[in-house]
Amino acid sequence: MKKRLSIVLLSILSLIMAALMVFTLIKFPVGANKEFNGFLGAIELDYGMSDSAVYTLELDKTSKNPENILVVQQTLSDRLNKMGYENHSINAVRAVGTDIYDLRVEINPNMTDTNQPDTETMDMVISAITAYGELKFFGGETSDPQTELFTDIENPIAKAEYTGYNTIAECYTCSIYFSKEAFAVLEEKMEAGDFYFKATLGEQVLSPFDGNSPLTLSYFNKNSIQIQSSNETTSKLMAMQISSGGLAYKYNASQVAMSSSIFGVNPARAFAFIIGVLIVASIFAMVIMFQGFGVASSLSLLMFSLIFVLMLNAIPGIALSVASMLGIILAMIMAVDGSIITIKRIKEEYATGKTVKSASRFGFKRALVPVVNTGVIGVIISLLLFLLTNAQVKAFAITFGIGSVIAVITSLLLVRMWTAILLPLSKNKAKFFNLKREEE
Repeated sequence: MKKRLSIVLLSILSLIMAALMVFTLIKFPVGANKEFNGFLGAIELDYGMSDSAVYTLELDKTSKNPENILVVQQTLSDRLNKMGYENHSINAVRAVGTDIYDLRVEINPNMTDTNQPDTETMDMVISAITAYGELKFFGGETSDPQTELFTDIENPIAKAEYTGYNTIAECYTCSIYFSKEAFAVLEEKMEAGDFYFKATLGEQVLSPFDGNSPLTLSYFNKNSIQIQSSNETTSKLMAMQISSGGLAYKYNASQVAMSSSIFGVNPARAFAFIIGVLIVASIFAMVIMFQGFGVASSLSLLMFSLIFVLMLNAIPGIALSVASMLGIILAMIMAVDGSIITIKRIKEEYATGKTVKSASRFGFKRALVPVVNTGVIGVIISLLLFLLTNAQVKAFAITFGIGSVIAVITSLLLVRMWTAILLPLSKNKAKFFNLKREEE
């Protein structure tokens, strides 16, 4: 590579990295009423990393004790996931001297327009996912029907799903599909005259199936009916309750408190500070130990960090937690270790009499196998942890697995790229790269 091309590439890459760092760290206004919060501010935070709503679910004295509390926890977790609250924790707490478990739910609520936790919506969601009782349907010729329908049909509902925002009707919708047998019963009733239809979940009447207005075939598209609502959460809750029914055990839910971030500050900023300290420490150590190669490795490590921040924004389902932070830090250490392996191979090649350029080429080739092996082992470990564990360990597995791949790219491609750029600028001098012959 010629010196002029090296200067051009160095300038372009430096400008790109500087721009990414600005967009990552800096908040600035966009228009009259909006503010860009930086890539760090856009990272999704797991529970415990930001203010969380904490609920206690106490088993009602009239309810039987669950045979398997893990099943209840998984059911509640699945329902929260369906509602879009993926960052949550559900822990079982057993009262001393008893075999009765209460549940503690910690969850990140959505934010209101005033940037406050939307606990009102969260209360509604908790109430819905913990609703107790069987899903039943009633029909009759008068309002508030009391005759139960579908008693001989095992699954009257084929499926119920949230179907998004209807731009024409300007409302949120969910679609409920009745089985062929259930719809045949409804069709026969509706064709006979005025027919009132009611759905209940335990003691709760599910709107809009409240039995107050006649149900007609005009509401249906084949065997499905679309329910409209002005509220997204209401539509999602309707779909969730119709599809999954109620719990077999009765819990009384109460909000205990709002739990503050474990850092006491913006966790994304704390994360940036921790990573920043590690990068600065690595830069000093690498430059002192390896000089020119240390500069190449340090620039590569900085790119590693920027790539990871972009990944946290781009890949859905990755939330920043203590465990995921540990995965990132361990992957960063792996990237540093891979760079050191590569640099040592280059020093060994130069010591045998090769030129700086030739030693770099052969050193990167020799480092390929050990660096890739380390990355593959990291990915395999991450996959096993992801498949065999849950919650925080799974969060660690995701970031460590992605980080292992980026670490390999950093050690073999990015360090090589920066080395190729720096070689012409240093006039290929061995002193700049702290390279020595064996006899020296």
